[in-house]
Amino acid sequence: MESIQRYWKRTDKTYLLLCILSSSFAVLALSSWAAKQGSGFALDDVTGQIVGIGDYRRAVVQAGAAAIGLCVAVLLSNIDYRSLVKVWPVHVAVTWGMVLPTLFIRNVTVGPLTIGYNAGDTDNYSWYKLGGFYPPAHRAGKDQLYPDLCHAPEQCPW
Repeated sequence: MESIQRYWKRTDKTYLLLCILSSSFAVLALSSWAAKQGSGFALDDVTGQIVGIGDYRRAVVQAGAAAIGLCVAVLLSNIDYRSLVKVWPVHVAVTWGMVLPTLFIRNVTVGPLTIGYNAGDTDNYSWYKLGGFYPPAHRAGKDQLYPDLCHAPEQCPW
């Protein structure tokens, strides 16, 4: 209990509050989309009872990701940043080591890892795919995930 009190005293409460608020707004926006533009909850065709979360799935996933992110932020805030500054060349090498292959390698699979993965019908090959995991926002296409982002009438599904 003493360690929690010590952590709470040295935590930047404004920053933590802003993180929680921005995560809450993201969940609220996705919930609003599910209620107004999506089909809401999954309903049984015969009884009309709720049988699943339906289009609220995105909001639930966002809330889970936000909770995980806040936990990781709490853990990382206990690391002394001065120790990370001392090894900046390692950070640069790792960053460039991950970016450069995606500039030259296209859809090359090495075991469960795919380098230069094209996650949609675009010319963007700057992704890594590990097994079945890749960025979900690009799996469905941005305009399908966020229908308000249609930039031209022919892009909109309606």
